[in-house]
Amino acid sequence: MSKRRAAKSSFWAQDPAVATQRQTKLKLAYAINRAIKSQKLVRASTAGVLDLAPQKVAHLRSYNLRGFSVEELAGFLTALNRSTQVTAAATISRLLHAESR
Repeated sequence: MSKRRAAKSSFWAQDPAVATQRQTKLKLAYAINRAIKSQKLVRASTAGVLDLAPQKVAHLRSYNLRGFSVEELAGFLTALNRSTQVTAAATISRLLHAESR
């Protein structure tokens, strides 16, 4: 094992709080990416929903999470879930309106 790899392994072993935070970020990013995929959002529309630059969306999609906090990621997931709820409500409203005609 190289010295660099050994140093990296021991760093994670020494600070479990950092490992826990990273794991939390990865779980949130995974949920965010699943929501983006299920809603069939492209980068530009995702950037609009999350109020992010498209380049930051690309970082999020590729799990490059260094510039994101856990709180930010949780907020993104909430925004995407709200977007889903708004879309569903609009669809239901359209269907009900069409039936009443």
